[in-house]
Amino acid sequence: MVEQRKETIIQNYQGSGDNVAGNKTVNNYYAANNTANTNNINDEAIELWKEKLAYFQQQEVIASDPAQKFQLKKQIQECQQKITELGG
Repeated sequence: MVEQRKETIIQNYQGSGDNVAGNKTVNNYYAANNTANTNNINDEAIELWKEKLAYFQQQEVIASDPAQKFQLKKQIQECQQKITELGG
């Protein structure tokens, strides 16, 4: 009885080792896949912030109202900060 239980414990332990290795492979796949998705999302976010930046810069040239120019300057700074934070 003791030998049988000992053998079962050993088999379970060995089996769990295989599962751990398999789970690591699956986890590595998902981690790589999530990284790729994150990079795509990050790239899209950078592009959107760059579009906003270009628009605000264009509007700053056109604007004549000092308050509007001030607001545009703040928005341009925010865009530049976001682009830098995202690595763009």
